[in-house]
Amino acid sequence: MISLYKKVYVEQINTAAFVRLCQHHRIRITVVKTSGTAITCHVHIRDIDHLMELLTDQGANARIHGYVGMMHSLSQLNIFALLGSVGFALTLYILMSLTWSVEVEGGNVALRHQVLELLEEKGLKQHSFIVRHPSMEELQTFALAELDQIAFIGGEKIGTTYSFRIIEKRQENQVEEKRLGHLTATRDAVIKRIVAGTGTAAVRVDQFVRKNDILISGYIGREEDKQLVAAEGEVIGEFWEIAKVEQPLIHDYETVVGPKNTRYAIQLGSYTIPLFFNEPGGYKERQSKKLLDKGLTIAFHTNHYYELTKTQVEYAQEEAVQEAKSAAKDQLQETLTDSGEILQEKVLHESMENGKVKVVIHYTVNDSIAKKRSVIKENETIGR
Repeated sequence: MISLYKKVYVEQINTAAFVRLCQHHRIRITVVKTSGTAITCHVHIRDIDHLMELLTDQGANARIHGYVGMMHSLSQLNIFALLGSVGFALTLYILMSLTWSVEVEGGNVALRHQVLELLEEKGLKQHSFIVRHPSMEELQTFALAELDQIAFIGGEKIGTTYSFRIIEKRQENQVEEKRLGHLTATRDAVIKRIVAGTGTAAVRVDQFVRKNDILISGYIGREEDKQLVAAEGEVIGEFWEIAKVEQPLIHDYETVVGPKNTRYAIQLGSYTIPLFFNEPGGYKERQSKKLLDKGLTIAFHTNHYYELTKTQVEYAQEEAVQEAKSAAKDQLQETLTDSGEILQEKVLHESMENGKVKVVIHYTVNDSIAKKRSVIKENETIGR
């Protein structure tokens, strides 16, 4: 509760007598100061009228100088600043009263979409008012009753974000059935190494295999009582790649130079409000400071814009060939697994056309070529 006081200026009364008068009649005063024969004090607004009557009876003079403390500060505020502050507070309250995000994790995409639709039926959707939403327990019970595919749904509310996690019903035999199967070839290759962890090796080292051939069979045991398991192991194959690349003799690079401009922005939830009228061009680098991250994100962004300058580099033909070979090798390396290795590279063809060097390169590569394939039919043929 805020106590409201006014400043009172009193003359023609002794200070001690004034204090005794206020104490006797239980008049609330603070900050009593004297200057000559004058007294200045702060009097509670509920006691102002009573005090003025008492001072009149005592033959003293009194003048009221207005509010002190918080009310004095408010009275000095510009009306537009006050309205702006109230408007900002009201806007912030409304924003924090809205649902800004509804998230569903787990299950497949179609099932998550169904859950979102059910939640929307109950009124829970983005930009809806939180006070109108059913309880979390009611939402969970409703989703479980409507969708037989869900074994469990958990939910929590963090600020203005509703987060749900679902566990889909699965039959154990279906899960096991999906795991059972062979390891097959992803491409044509010559087998260089094969290690069968589970299952039976269906090929041998130095054997040529084609794409989709069975490398490690999921069947174990004798023919009359064979069993199907989930084949596991490692198969390394040697294969060949042909790369065709082009490299211009003249190449333009963009270089970032010193900061050009700085702009600021405020983020409220998923909306960003720029504090500028025009955005400079060039390269942008953002620095952010989160002021609130409890459901509704409030952040202050500082954007630095840099000038871009173009630099032109001219290669000799041999340098352009080396650049082309390096780029092609990097691209190939990105397609290999961690166990992949480029054994050999050879330039098959090199030509110059329209200011560009064109190169055709042959690579010999060792890499894993095995992938899992589930068994559906019983009449599959092993090997070649």
